[in-house]
Order: sequence, then C-alpha cells, then structure tokens
Amino acid sequence: GPLSEGEGTGDAAMQRQLPRSVAAFSALSEGLLSGLAEAASGVLPSGWQLTPFGSYAQGTCLPVSALDVALVNSGMEAASMDLALAGNAALVEVLASALLSRTRAFALPPATGLPQPSNPGGEALRLLAGDFAAGRECSKHEVALHLGDISTGRLDAILRRLLDVDPRTRAFVMLVKHWAQSRRLAGPASGGSFRWTLLAVFVLQHEGVLLPLRDLGAVEGGHGPRDPGSRMPLRGAALPFAASRLLANSGVCWGAVRMKPKG
Repeated sequence: GPLSEGEGTGDAAMQRQLPRSVAAFSALSEGLLSGLAEAASGVLPSGWQLTPFGSYAQGTCLPVSALDVALVNSGMEAASMDLALAGNAALVEVLASALLSRTRAFALPPATGLPQPSNPGGEALRLLAGDFAAGRECSKHEVALHLGDISTGRLDAILRRLLDVDPRTRAFVMLVKHWAQSRRLAGPASGGSFRWTLLAVFVLQHEGVLLPLRDLGAVEGGHGPRDPGSRMPLRGAALPFAASRLLANSGVCWGAVRMKPKG
C-alpha cells in the first residue's frame, strides 16, 4: 500500500481498516443528516439550515468521530455572530428537543455554551442518534450540534480538495488523528482532533508532499499537471515522517511512517 508501517507504530491494522471505516461512517452520516434535516424542517425558521463540517466534510473521519453539524442562517455574516449568538442558541435547543421527541435519540450530559464551529473542539450540544431516515435503524452515533455562520465548513472543504489530490495524504492525516485519539490527546476535553489534522497537513506541505494552499486553485482550474503523481513529487525513494518531529511539543515519541511513491 502507499503507506507502510514504520517500526514501533503499531497501526498496521488501522491502515488496513481505513477505507472500510470511512465508507461506513459516510453511510451512517448520510442517514443521520437526512434524519436531522427532516426533524429540522418542521421547527426551524426560514433561512436556517443544517451544515455538516469537521472530519465528515474533510473526508478524514474515524469510526469514533462525532458527526459535527452546525445550525446556520444563510444570510448571517460571520461578523454578526457574536451579537446574535445568545438569541440563536435557543434554536439549537429547539432542534435538539425535536430530535429527542421524534426519534430514539438520547441527550448526552449537557455542555456549557454553544460556540461557533471555528473552534471544532469546543463544547456543543451532543446527542446519541440512530439512522432514523426513512424508518431505517442502526447503532447510535454521537452527533454534536453547533451554532454556525455562512463560513462554516469552508476550511473543511479546502482541506478535502487538498487531500483529494493524493489519497495517501488522507491516510497519513487519519493515522495521526488515530494516534492522538488512542492516547486521549484529541477528545472533546482536550480540544478535539482538528489541530492534529492541521499539524499533519502542515508537515505534508512543509515536506513538499502536499501543495501549498496558494497553488490549490491553479490545479483545480486545470492549469496544473493532470497526473496526481507529478503534482506532488516525493523527495527520494521514500519520504520518512518522524513522529518525534510531529509530536515534539507533546513530549511523545512515535515510530516513523513512510510514504512511498506510487508504482
């Protein structure tokens, strides 16, 4: 495979499970979003909509990831959110009440405050909800309801397009997130996994594996090379990523992960 296990990582099984777990989470999330939209249609005022963001929107979701969904007013600018936050937060409560009354969702212990999704690791109103769309049922999964604005999900969309250039980069990001979550460094209480996603992307860009953001538009517009391998040349026969470099600020040492060229 494009990613090979480095000595000491212990994540070979996770690498094999990535495609299957992503597909399963995506299918579950689609059902959850359909059910959320159906419940919201009867209780939300005109102009409000549900916008998924976070790992689902990035395509970097792990099986234990919560589905992050923001309640967004399509006409509300980000700059006005601070003024409107207190009043609109009640709508999140209204939506949650509708879900609890119409489905088999269960509320998790309440959190204090409903921040903007610009801080994805922050507290939100959290539920356990099943796939209640079209009468289907499945295992309960955590849903985090946030109050957002029209910019919600834009950075996630950029990251998704960036990682779409080469699937090996997405696998690397997910392995970093898996490492952090397995060591309880990326839970809600510690700020979530978004910072780990950004850290992995930064390292990939620094090493020349991922395109700089300023070059992403040129590739999308057809001005860059069409072959994904030529878009992102790897340095040498194999590009090592020492986890001690990734995690130096955490004081933790991890094994190396190597990305090998295609072919």
